[in-house]
Amino acid sequence: MEFLSRYFTQVRTHLGGLNTSQRIALSLCLVLIALSVVWLGQWSARPQRVPLLSQTLSADDEANIVDRLRAGREDFVVDNGRILVHAPDRARLLAMLQQARVLPADTSLSFKHLMENSSPFLSRDDAHWRKERALEGELARVLSYFDGLSDAKVFIQVPQRRRIGADVGRASASVTVKSRSPDGLNKALVAGIAEFVSGAVEGLRPDAVKIVDAATGRSYRLPGDDSGLPIDVLDMRRRWESHYARQVEEHLGIPGVRVGVFAELNLDRRQIRDRKLGKPQVSEEESSNTSTSRGSAAAGPGVRPNVGRAVTGGASDESSTTETSRVVLEGGRDEKETHVIETPGDIRRLTASINVPRGYFVGIFKQQDAAAAEPKDADLEPIIKTEIARIRAQVKPLIAAADDNQVEVDWYHDAVLASVATQREAAAGAVAAGAPGYVELLREYGPRMGLGLLALISLVAVMRTARRAQASISEVGRAVERARRREQQAEEEVLERLRTEGGVVGEAQTMQPVLEGREVGADELRRQHIIAQISQMVKDDSNTAVSLVEQWVTQQH
Repeated sequence: MEFLSRYFTQVRTHLGGLNTSQRIALSLCLVLIALSVVWLGQWSARPQRVPLLSQTLSADDEANIVDRLRAGREDFVVDNGRILVHAPDRARLLAMLQQARVLPADTSLSFKHLMENSSPFLSRDDAHWRKERALEGELARVLSYFDGLSDAKVFIQVPQRRRIGADVGRASASVTVKSRSPDGLNKALVAGIAEFVSGAVEGLRPDAVKIVDAATGRSYRLPGDDSGLPIDVLDMRRRWESHYARQVEEHLGIPGVRVGVFAELNLDRRQIRDRKLGKPQVSEEESSNTSTSRGSAAAGPGVRPNVGRAVTGGASDESSTTETSRVVLEGGRDEKETHVIETPGDIRRLTASINVPRGYFVGIFKQQDAAAAEPKDADLEPIIKTEIARIRAQVKPLIAAADDNQVEVDWYHDAVLASVATQREAAAGAVAAGAPGYVELLREYGPRMGLGLLALISLVAVMRTARRAQASISEVGRAVERARRREQQAEEEVLERLRTEGGVVGEAQTMQPVLEGREVGADELRRQHIIAQISQMVKDDSNTAVSLVEQWVTQQH
């Protein structure tokens, strides 16, 4: 504090010797310095703006991106068709826009421009390798800002050369993410990740991006154009199984019933064509019927004897019928064709497994005979058979079961909870009866008591440390006070010697020449030099200073 006080005193002394023009110039310089410092602080605190995408955007894409940024109240500027954002916010905004599905489908040009390396000393392969690694790092950094992700790593492979006779290689990518949700990744997030990575890499299709969740160990992949598989077959199966299990539980309404449903899904894409031909149509029909009859020949005239008919007698009557029909059919026939397409993900077969608690059957038994004792398994056997058949008959229509094997019904013992409750009641009764329960009390309240004891010990240690610090501070203060008193006594002794002692008058030093450029008078400079010399003389030789003062006093009187 003494140094600062002396410094400000010197400043006031120098300022007091300035004229009006010098004071105005100095004030303007101070104002300019202050404004420069304020501007520099604002400029350094304002982040640098960079293009959000280093590619030309269509009018629709630019409008969608701007609307989304305004809806999120983000800080951005549109300059000559480019959207400028703060450099630290670029990755976060890209992640937000990709999840909102407003980025262009192809952003490879933007990321390619971002990763360009203009060094002429790198080979083509080295430059390509560095660009891919830099692109992987940038994609991983943007993906880490996606909602629901805590970390991401991207590995891309883009074939560059093609040998003669070899097939064209396809670009592929592997993405490893770590989700925050225990349920894993949802379909929208999987689609967003695949489309974002494929859009940033030229020639990469979304179905060639394999996504692995490191938190759950599950893998995901978007279906291709020629594939009908869903994104997540397991998710679809769980959804069907949960739906039918909940439906069976609500329909049965049995407390404690356990229902498990397995859905066998159709994972193949099949097309079935059934062609049936109808009966032919008659175009022309013709029929003819011809009948012919002929009688026996007549005998000669005259009287015949009364004898049997001779063999040579007349012939008998004859008749014949001829029927002819002709049918002409048309060349065309009725044709019926059925085209059935089985889409992957459809349910092929459902099976259900139902476990009914034993208490359910015991309740039915006691309803039939309220005064009966606790039934045994043999007593419940008829009720169990009847109820199992009834439950199976109710569940079969719910899951469209064709036979009884698709519905398995059984029962389980639900007396475990009762036994645990009985043990707890017995333990409570033993404690109430006077049995030693110190171990249980120690187990329950021991950790809390230990924490309280540790807190008390810590508080005592802090208080002792504070007391020691306070004592040290007091000791330092007393030492400073003693030093100040010794200095004051030394000054008083010097003044006393100046008043009483005498001696030889010292030789004054020559005055330094006047400095140019300062508007200070010669008398002022001479006075300052004399004061400085006297001060130095008092410090170096107090006896000479006393003699000099006595001589000055004597001459004045």
